[in-house]
Amino acid sequence: MKTFNTYFKTFFCCAILAFCLTQISAQTIETIAGGFTGVNGLTLDTEGNLWVAETGTGNDDGKIKVITPDKAVYDAIISLPSYFDTLSGDTPGAWRAYRNGNFLDVIIGGGIHPDAGALLHFDISGWSPGDAPLSLSDAAVTADVNDFITAEGYPESDPYRVAWDDNGNAYVVDAGANAVVKYDAGTGALSVVHEFPPYPNIWLPFPPFVDYVPTAIVRNPAGGFYVCNLTGFPFPKGLSTVVKMDESGNVTPFADSLNFSVEMDVDAQGNLYVLQLGDFDTTFAPIPFAAKITKITPSGEKSVFTEGFTPVFSSGMVLDGNGGVYVNDLGLGTVMHISFPSAANELALPNLKLVSFPNPTVDFISIQFKQEKPGEVTARLFSCTGNLVWRKELGLLPASTQEIELDLRGQSSGLYFIQITTPNQTAETRVIRR
Repeated sequence: MKTFNTYFKTFFCCAILAFCLTQISAQTIETIAGGFTGVNGLTLDTEGNLWVAETGTGNDDGKIKVITPDKAVYDAIISLPSYFDTLSGDTPGAWRAYRNGNFLDVIIGGGIHPDAGALLHFDISGWSPGDAPLSLSDAAVTADVNDFITAEGYPESDPYRVAWDDNGNAYVVDAGANAVVKYDAGTGALSVVHEFPPYPNIWLPFPPFVDYVPTAIVRNPAGGFYVCNLTGFPFPKGLSTVVKMDESGNVTPFADSLNFSVEMDVDAQGNLYVLQLGDFDTTFAPIPFAAKITKITPSGEKSVFTEGFTPVFSSGMVLDGNGGVYVNDLGLGTVMHISFPSAANELALPNLKLVSFPNPTVDFISIQFKQEKPGEVTARLFSCTGNLVWRKELGLLPASTQEIELDLRGQSSGLYFIQITTPNQTAETRVIRR
């Protein structure tokens, strides 16, 4: 896949310094888990478990983890293919897991690896969070997309997302071949049902064409599928689209003028939600807080659902079924939940604002905020990589202006995030310890 990791690694350290607030425009953002290595696709099952794909470090250490409704994190599958691509600077691996009843299907990115580019099938009927994790040896290979695409004469393969029709046939978007591959559940045969042609490059003298790079596919409640794309270098703006595709691979336009689309989901009303990875400036440096989710109605009307929720890039998204959404943060290695208060709550509960002083600090820092309703309050300290350093229960506090002092002694110098959670709101602020 013509991905973004090379650019991200260069500019992340600068962009992270801009990350100071995670509550904007009447939305509440809560970090529910951190410490992920190459966090990517997210899937929510009917039991409220969130399945998270980790590409790993390139040493066959890809994983699928599960976050339970009580926010406990468990390894579900370990030792998945993960390798470092020296040419692109990327680390393909487990891109996303899909819960299908008693089974978990995992799509593995393509590349020079004996187990790369496959759709894997795991029987998890006897597995529960907290049990010993499964591994690659427990998988059945549903489709070896990488070998099929190579045999078809394509220069590269990178299966990235998958969706199923009512007959159990799988449709895989291949971000290396820029095509959609169908797996026939009845015969086991693979076929290319659609190939996306490149765009002529009118932005720079090289390369001569810009790749379409399909990145996500989801079922269209009206029939068929939606497919979106991430454009290749030089990343022209407004060139991403969403198309409708029937089960025979015939494509019709649906929405255009999007940027760097990498994931989609559909709500119960048939509205489509498209995740924008981020954005780049004219020097190809990432623009801070440019990740965005666009809502598109079945008639094609677009509106901003939420934006500015990550410092640089976000590649995974899934709706929570209650009006909110789970997203990832590639740089911090975290998974976050974004929720939106009702209109009544918005009137009763203005945004929680945190004031920290002194900042930068040496040993102690005071956090001031106004608590609108009495209730239990919790403080958490996260490192700049998203790891939870400590958690402190502040107890039952009244509805009033609060000022709490937190002890940072014992922590190394650097950038941290303090998160305050009240019964109704969550907010974070940046703090620098000298």
